[in-house]
Amino acid sequence: MIAPNIAKPYSITFGKRDEYNTALQLIETIYPEYNAVDNAKRAIKKIVDDQNNSNNSITFRHSKYSMTRSLTHRNVSENSHSYYMFSEEEVNKAFAALSSEIDFSKFFKDQAIKSLQNIDHVYTISSKVNYEKNLTD
Repeated sequence: MIAPNIAKPYSITFGKRDEYNTALQLIETIYPEYNAVDNAKRAIKKIVDDQNNSNNSITFRHSKYSMTRSLTHRNVSENSHSYYMFSEEEVNKAFAALSSEIDFSKFFKDQAIKSLQNIDHVYTISSKVNYEKNLTD
């Protein structure tokens, strides 16, 4: 006897954009005040705050393109999906709305500097002697 293919409890996946749109329509019906651009703004602010945190170990966002991609890219697998699933238009509107609050050119410049410093640090401790010296400094 072959066991039926039973989904794991509490497992939710998004397979196609139209499935996501259906879910979005449900949200808009339940929450008529839902605004995707406002949610994209909150997501951008969270990313900026996380990136500015000195204890941040998250991948650096070097450009508006890389941040936009992280907010719009739909990496769907059997057991998971991307954290954010905004349209590019929603993200661009959110960036435009936030441009008076956040200096994005300074933010991305600082991210590039952090990334370069991180690369320098990795190369500095690439030998065992330098690694041990780095631990004692």
